Amino acid sequence: MVISILCLVFLATFAEGTDINNAQVSLTFLGGDCILNGETMSSQSVMWNNRCVQIKCDSNARKVEITGCPPTDEDFLKYQDNPYGYWPHCCPGYQR
Repeated sequence: MVISILCLVFLATFAEGTDINNAQVSLTFLGGDCILNGETMSSQSVMWNNRCVQIKCDSNARKVEITGCPPTDEDFLKYQDNPYGYWPHCCPGYQR
């Protein structure tokens, strides 16, 4: 039940931060890792993808946090060295 609720909240957050209107998300926690749509992330890791989002895994809290656009000022400063085209530089007004 808890996983189902997390998936629904996760889906709403994921869809809100991107141009995806409908998305199905698979999320499991296994051996200290987060497995999101079949892609394994170790706990406390951060991943960026081509949908202009940042994904953070915290398997201890059984949480995956997805951040879309626009980034907060704090996040922009923290991740300003990310490669061109990746979050936050893919967000409108933050491209370089």
